[in-house]
Amino acid sequence: MKPVLILAVVAISGCGGVSVSVTTEPDASYDSTKAKETLLGALDAWKQGKAATLARQKPPIRFSDDDLLSGYKLVDYKLARPDEPIQRARSIAVVLQLARGKGPAIERQALYQVSLAPQLAVMRADP
Repeated sequence: MKPVLILAVVAISGCGGVSVSVTTEPDASYDSTKAKETLLGALDAWKQGKAATLARQKPPIRFSDDDLLSGYKLVDYKLARPDEPIQRARSIAVVLQLARGKGPAIERQALYQVSLAPQLAVMRADP
């Protein structure tokens, strides 16, 4: 899911120019606390080697990450901006420490989006 911005385009009469304003106010109906808990729960499960159990927990979490599917283990992670609230349709930057086999850990920045409805979902949103 790509971030959605609301654009208002207003024609300026007389000079033919266009003005664009972007609304970035948080959506009050979106539970930022629950979104953060869902993201951290999914990443913690991956770190503990239990990502496959996310779909069976109550409530289930759909978790999709290409590095997980490629066999990487999550050694550690940190939110790039831990104090910033999570908003609907906005990507959350997370710094991942990944390892595969006996090789050294690598650091990678990942972007995630969190959906709360119709089901909980954490999806990798890297370009």
